[in-house]
Amino acid sequence: QLHKVSLRMHQSLGRTPSQSELAREMEANPSRIGELRALATREISTDVPLVEDGSVTLGDSLDAGDQMAPDHPMSDRDRQRTLKSMLSELNDREKDILSRRYGLGLPEPETLQVISDDLGISRERVRQIEKTALKKLQSRYESPEDAFGA
Repeated sequence: QLHKVSLRMHQSLGRTPSQSELAREMEANPSRIGELRALATREISTDVPLVEDGSVTLGDSLDAGDQMAPDHPMSDRDRQRTLKSMLSELNDREKDILSRRYGLGLPEPETLQVISDDLGISRERVRQIEKTALKKLQSRYESPEDAFGA
């Protein structure tokens, strides 16, 4: 009905009728006309081709910008749980050194020198502990295919 009245008024006025004009004609309030117009807006499929051969669609041209996938908060939470689980297999010193070297929970990773000064051990010893911890995690989480060189 809104569409019919709108077309008729467009022909008689020579322009698109305003929301308030449509509301008066249809004996409805202007906000209801706005709702009906919004509902009447035709949906467009993202599969609509933008070029003749159909190789580019409307969906291809839409940019999500900085928006993340809907599952982002969950995947972030899952990564945190996985990391915590992996680190729990290390001793406290190994966990501390890896966390600091890779900046886990820190603004930036720390250097061997900073860690060695803080712990009172040599940079070489920090490097050795880091290497041992990484090997421990790698052997624990290496997939069977990797072990066979596939």
